[in-house]
Amino acid sequence: MAKPPSKATTPNSKRVEKVPVSTPSATKPIGARSESAPTPSSSGLMRRFGADLDRFFGDVGTSLAAGFAVPSLDAVWKPVVEVSERGGNLVIRAELPGLAVKDVKVELRDDALMIQGERRQEREQKGKGYFRSERSYGSFLRQIPVPEGTTPASVKATFKDGVLEVTMPAPTRPAKGHNVAIEKG
Repeated sequence: MAKPPSKATTPNSKRVEKVPVSTPSATKPIGARSESAPTPSSSGLMRRFGADLDRFFGDVGTSLAAGFAVPSLDAVWKPVVEVSERGGNLVIRAELPGLAVKDVKVELRDDALMIQGERRQEREQKGKGYFRSERSYGSFLRQIPVPEGTTPASVKATFKDGVLEVTMPAPTRPAKGHNVAIEKG
């Protein structure tokens, strides 16, 4: 049974607290857990880490300055782009909600398709005794690699309901395999 800490006075009249020292058999390595303490699983730690990041970036995304929710990450908006192959064509689709054809520019440069534009949002709200106005602007640029030798004349683009679709001929692919002749040896 451990003795309670005793207090002693040194020649300089300072109080020193004596603490009992445990025996080597009772000590554990630094960082060791007791048998009763649960060990966190790696998936639980990752889940908590992910939730902490979500909470952090959710807090950074808006600030409540003077009672207004001010978007701060709209300037770095990147539209979702999907590349697929359909009917012998390479199809690139970009989701551009809230944009019009005049807000978007498509250009073929060397070996990349450039999709760029600007998004503007303006909101006004009037109420009894107040007027609230929010504006956010942001430009974007997406660069998608295209097959070597793609000619500008072969590229077609359409825009409908906030979705830009760009099509071009898919590159021809060599046969995936061929027979190898076996020689007698």
